[in-house]
Amino acid sequence: MLNPATPNPNAPVVLVADPDPVQQQLLANALRQRFRVVVANNLAEAVSMLVVNRPRILLLEVNQPDGNGIELIKQIRRDPGTHNTIIACVTNRNAIKDKVAGFQAGADDYIIKPVNPDSFPWRLILLIRLHGL
Repeated sequence: MLNPATPNPNAPVVLVADPDPVQQQLLANALRQRFRVVVANNLAEAVSMLVVNRPRILLLEVNQPDGNGIELIKQIRRDPGTHNTIIACVTNRNAIKDKVAGFQAGADDYIIKPVNPDSFPWRLILLIRLHGL
């Protein structure tokens, strides 16, 4: 078993884009044994981190201080450099219309907070497997 402080250097990179530092920490702690985790505090940082870190997975809180995460999903899907990024909305928005909007924009999964730290990493592993990566 890997030490959470020293993840496998070959592990996939996961970008957690959530303005709430508590949520960032909860998600990062749940993932650190199987993934390399980087965090962004807003959409602008997320865009920068997508270019710099090339994450395999983006965990996106739709509610952002500098805009709507749904628009970022659309932007990612249009960009040849990022369109293969696996995107999961991890959010408090639980209305059907919000879920539909996320999937229509191009999200691969839509997860309602709070996440279960024991099963959450396995959900991401499944997404990676489904994408053939």
